[in-house]
Amino acid sequence: MTLSLESKLERLRADYAKVAGRPFEHFFCPVLFEDGKAELCRAHIVPHGFPRSSRAWTVQRKDVDNFFGSNFEDDFLAIQY
Repeated sequence: MTLSLESKLERLRADYAKVAGRPFEHFFCPVLFEDGKAELCRAHIVPHGFPRSSRAWTVQRKDVDNFFGSNFEDDFLAIQY
């Protein structure tokens, strides 16, 4: 895990603890609503295919990010044209 990913994960853990009263153990996935062991990745909020868009990113489960990227991203990018 990269240092930037680990740093962002710790900020998310602290924020989650403020709301839930305790930190998540591994990673609380906001899509699956579960805290479980999984490979994590940098998930871009706006796909890179949109030129001049924000390059902001967050932490996400790699399997979830890859699912949405492979099943929806091409169609999503097509709407810009």
